[in-house]
Amino acid sequence: MEKFEPVIVVQDQAEIVRGLQEHGVPFEATFVATLDDARKARADLRRFVRAELKRADRRDAAKLRQILLKERAYVWHCGGFERSGSRNLHCTFVRYRDGDESLRQPRFPVIHDGGTDVGRCNYSLKAGELVTIAWNPEA
Repeated sequence: MEKFEPVIVVQDQAEIVRGLQEHGVPFEATFVATLDDARKARADLRRFVRAELKRADRRDAAKLRQILLKERAYVWHCGGFERSGSRNLHCTFVRYRDGDESLRQPRFPVIHDGGTDVGRCNYSLKAGELVTIAWNPEA
């Protein structure tokens, strides 16, 4: 398998709007994120999940540990949005499986199940850290 960038910046404004609306993220405007900022969001996943583990109930803690185990296998798609004067990234992360070329496309994947194989988060550019995380329910 050839190596490829595990972080993809969504550049199409309509696609960013679709991704935000699909996940119920309120926004006032969208923008194209930088690859550097999207990589920073991905790099913060481990820190954020470990912090969440400290206050999670038993069920969520098990899911958060699964995310940590799969961390390196996720392909990220990120798009920028503004809300209340703050710039953020909305990112999805999906576990890559050999041959799944759809994850290389610069658009948010449309998946409605998958447990911790599929997740989403928001990253604050000002704070330089993830501020929310969610994963899809089991199929």
